[in-house]
Amino acid sequence: MPNYCNNTLCVTGSPEVIEKIRNAVEAGELCQKFRPLKEGESASNVWGTKWDVGSGEVLECTEREITCLFETAWTPPLGIYQVLFDNPEIQSLSGTYFEPGVQFAGKWENGVDVCFDDLVSYLQDTPVEERDALFEELDEAYDIVEFFEDQETQDEGDSDTDDNACRKEGAQDDVKE
Repeated sequence: MPNYCNNTLCVTGSPEVIEKIRNAVEAGELCQKFRPLKEGESASNVWGTKWDVGSGEVLECTEREITCLFETAWTPPLGIYQVLFDNPEIQSLSGTYFEPGVQFAGKWENGVDVCFDDLVSYLQDTPVEERDALFEELDEAYDIVEFFEDQETQDEGDSDTDDNACRKEGAQDDVKE
């Protein structure tokens, strides 16, 4: 079972390409519709992710612009972002992503990818007032800080539960002897 990467895609383009993106995202076939795999090709090498996007949600759609959400396996579909951006019907493309399991997030915009590849270290080592504007944008979109704070709290709770379970087991063993 993969770790899922959360993605937000914003595209400006012709009405025809926007409609094609909308239909492909809703069907979970964005990669296959815009760059079908040829025999022997690896999805990871071509699309940047192991499988096509999961069924997505269109947040906003006008005649010339679309914003949508979808999940991919392990990594964002950066290869598809490049294929889309190379399409002459597309004027601009921005894709943000957050993969909580492997702890990375980033933004691919008009051919340039910027990635925070170790979010936990970044949060620990970077004072709030010194955090990058891009990180703040990603945090606003994906609640990254809150996610890792919740994980830390959950991990602390799990260790307390484990300690109590061990003590209870030990107490029962003492009673049996």
